[in-house]
Amino acid sequence: MNPPLFDELCSKVSTIIKRRNTNYRRAITVGQPEYALFTRTNSSTLMLFICFKIGERVALALRFLATGESMLSLSLGFRIGHSTCCVIIRETCRAFYEVLAPDYLSAPTTDGWTSIAEDFDRFWDFPNCIGAIDGKHIRIQAPANSGSDFYNYKGYFSTDLGALGREGDRGIFASSQLYHRLENEQLGIPPPRQLPCSDKTLPYVIVGDEGFPLRQYLMRPYPGVRYGTLSQTKKIYNYRCVFDRNSYLFDGQISNVTANICCFFVDCQGQGE
Repeated sequence: MNPPLFDELCSKVSTIIKRRNTNYRRAITVGQPEYALFTRTNSSTLMLFICFKIGERVALALRFLATGESMLSLSLGFRIGHSTCCVIIRETCRAFYEVLAPDYLSAPTTDGWTSIAEDFDRFWDFPNCIGAIDGKHIRIQAPANSGSDFYNYKGYFSTDLGALGREGDRGIFASSQLYHRLENEQLGIPPPRQLPCSDKTLPYVIVGDEGFPLRQYLMRPYPGVRYGTLSQTKKIYNYRCVFDRNSYLFDGQISNVTANICCFFVDCQGQGE
């Protein structure tokens, strides 16, 4: 992250995470440079120290999100108490979400959905598609006293899009705000339109894998691949559905979701430590 972008991020969250100095200690800084000039005498030698404190809270949180470094290592590196380090990371990540979500995680407008559908049609030959959905297991250290709540079917502890690792994609999706807004038609999705080179009018859809339910707004591959009972037409559809979903999710479009996962992971691990 370059300095101007770092300063801009600091200015956005400073009003939320900034702390005041007290009579007992100086607050850990947010973003503005702070210079502490002091001297120390050792025998006959006069030593001069200049301490630069630039965005320690923001830098600490970004360091954790970027590297996954342990709390103990971060507290030693930043010379901050272990428990203080946990609290700072949790508070700063919540501030990140509060100030960045309206700009980067807001739902598209009707024109935005149409533009996304045009991209799917142009790049992946899938008309009337406005998005792809999938689960993502993030490996974590099991929180204290959590039992098997975070133990997934892959054989390790994880959080799946902010939910317990043992939960499946269908259950997580059914309990999400996205599901309820889709069911109640509250996302401003355009009305059904005629497919290119066809006289059929179909609704806009999201593509997912076999773990998601089939809905008017959610398409999934045909079952029966293992048994070789699919027709050629269904095989072509399955290929397009899986290819589009994988290409969209792993072509840099998953970053916003990953940011939310990281913030949740911070909260889990911070509470555990």
